[in-house]
Amino acid sequence: MPKDYLDHQSLSARYTYNAIPYTKVKHLVYEKKTKMNISYRESFDENMKTINLGYARRINLKQQVDFPDSISVVPYKSVPISDKKKKHLLEMILFMSEEERDFILNSEN
Repeated sequence: MPKDYLDHQSLSARYTYNAIPYTKVKHLVYEKKTKMNISYRESFDENMKTINLGYARRINLKQQVDFPDSISVVPYKSVPISDKKKKHLLEMILFMSEEERDFILNSEN
């Protein structure tokens, strides 16, 4: 389960996602072959605009940043839960999937 938590926050800090007005976008295009380019338009009457996300915003605006091949995993640490929470989880165990049930029953708490 710890491998499911990817560190998207540190990755997103490297790119210029704020250059796209996501609240106004009507049409957005991501292409696998050009990972760093995103095309969008705010109205169906206008032409597509393309933004290259590869220009780092915090380092130097002219410096190109490549898209990584993989995303790092958030470090996992066990956090104790209260007795009340444990009781509630055990009451819900009948409604959980087998994977979730195994995780709850085999957890350290």
